[in-house]
Amino acid sequence: MGKRRFYGGGFRVCIALRAGAILSRVGMSTKITLESRQRLPSKVQDVICDSALIIQHATSASGSSEMLTSSAKQFCAAEQLVGTTAASLNKMDALLDAMQQQCEDVENK
Repeated sequence: MGKRRFYGGGFRVCIALRAGAILSRVGMSTKITLESRQRLPSKVQDVICDSALIIQHATSASGSSEMLTSSAKQFCAAEQLVGTTAASLNKMDALLDAMQQQCEDVENK
């Protein structure tokens, strides 16, 4: 029997929503200025800028930025629950595999 894997995939979306909200408050600059001498890798910078553009478009198209903001906050709040649930499901999967192996061992004896 194959292993089942459960993952919470909303984390990336949550980070993108948070980054977009931050960038939209700052003025939607397409360049991210860093106070330190370090610079974000270009792919990460592109993802953050793209997510900010998506958030800006969704905000302008929705007509109600308060409703969109509250929905994003609720989605991000649910992320922890999704992660905990995914971890619990992975533990249950491991227990199920162990129990199945024990059943097979008992049947073979």
